[in-house]
Amino acid sequence: MTLEDQSNPDVIPLDDFLTYRLNVLSNLLNKQTVRFLKDEHGIAIPDWRVLLLLVQGGPMSIRDLASLSRADKALISRVVSRLIDLGLVVRKTNDYDARLVQVSITEKGRDVFNNIQPRARVRQQVLRSILEPDELEVLDRALTKLTDFVDEKGDDLF
Repeated sequence: MTLEDQSNPDVIPLDDFLTYRLNVLSNLLNKQTVRFLKDEHGIAIPDWRVLLLLVQGGPMSIRDLASLSRADKALISRVVSRLIDLGLVVRKTNDYDARLVQVSITEKGRDVFNNIQPRARVRQQVLRSILEPDELEVLDRALTKLTDFVDEKGDDLF
């Protein structure tokens, strides 16, 4: 079904909304990722992101994990609790300041990460191969520009 016959010149077509198009792509990619992570490893996308950040950056606070993943601190706290229950991470009080809590990946968590990483890398290569190198550069710049703009404008954008 097309909506062309019923179009109203004052109404922006749905496919012209950048937010809609980005959301459709994100949903399609996430659906595949959710299925793979849940079915094969029993974790969710935010869990994977936390494991990846801990492998990349070593032990860190929930605040740092939230900042680096650009996620809500409450969400990351729930993710860390779930990962602790699964034995994939541990929470440890800082030796020098008991107020500071660090999250670290466990050996089991690293094993899960190491099982996922090769497939994640191949998937990234496949997705990147669809675009020419100059298209990848333009996409990266555009996404960075949009992200920075929305970050700066915050609630003033709408």
